[in-house]
Amino acid sequence: MNEKLKGNHCLIVTPFDSSGDVDEASTKKLIDFLISQGVHGILGLGTTGEFFLLSSAERERFMKIVVEHVNRRVPVGFCCGHSGTDPAIKLSQIAEKLGADYVMITPPYYFVTSRDGIKEHFKAIAQSIHIPVMVYDGGGNIEIPLDLLSEIIKSSDNITSIKISVPSPLKVKQIYEIFGEKVVVICGMDALTLLMLSNGAQGLTLGVANVLPKEISFIYKAYQEKKDEGINKANKLFHEKVLPLVNIALGVRTEYIQCFKYTLVKLGIIKTDIVRKPFLPMDKVRQAMLEIILRDTGIVK
Repeated sequence: MNEKLKGNHCLIVTPFDSSGDVDEASTKKLIDFLISQGVHGILGLGTTGEFFLLSSAERERFMKIVVEHVNRRVPVGFCCGHSGTDPAIKLSQIAEKLGADYVMITPPYYFVTSRDGIKEHFKAIAQSIHIPVMVYDGGGNIEIPLDLLSEIIKSSDNITSIKISVPSPLKVKQIYEIFGEKVVVICGMDALTLLMLSNGAQGLTLGVANVLPKEISFIYKAYQEKKDEGINKANKLFHEKVLPLVNIALGVRTEYIQCFKYTLVKLGIIKTDIVRKPFLPMDKVRQAMLEIILRDTGIVK
């Protein structure tokens, strides 16, 4: 069950056409590009995928497009997070029915929820489906304390992975010390990739992998093989090519999706860099800086 959750699972953007609707053709082209470049899985409708700005019907349609086009070439997962437990259950059941290999679930967001409420949220969703559940620690900017994470994992056998999207690399090691191989701990913070891999992370779900899928897979593999030569090459690659893009993209959270989409347009992978409101187009100064980074790192020739 856990093996499918390991590796570089690209946290894909949701491409939109000029009218702002889901662009099916660009989505398929992005998937083919990522798989051809060696990603180990596809994770759709995460934060990078703007799930919180899509209707439930749009989320279902996007799931169907992705599952059918991937066609079992790599494992596929979807964020089925919602502020309500019942809607999250429905989305998770749809994902399972469509053929997803796993779902990722955020803590209930918007309104402050009790510890027991958070635990019951994950438990109810997990017990409503049969596929694995990934806990999104940091989803909705809500960190789940280590002791509560432990209770959540114990609440259902199919809660088998945790995505860490909080600036706590040591949390990776702490979770493994408690649960061993029962869980797969996954890095969800692009800038902390090396630190989390060094602490034992066995998976990556990064937005930057949309643009640099081959490089992220190489870095992941090098750290799993634990050979000095490979790790040294991975570190050099990360600092010289990955981190400059991460710094310019994720330095301002309200424009990082635009940065990745803009780059994918420049690469000829998707048609537009349109994002859903209330996000706004990238400002001209930021765009100019991004252009410099893309040129200097050789990402765009």
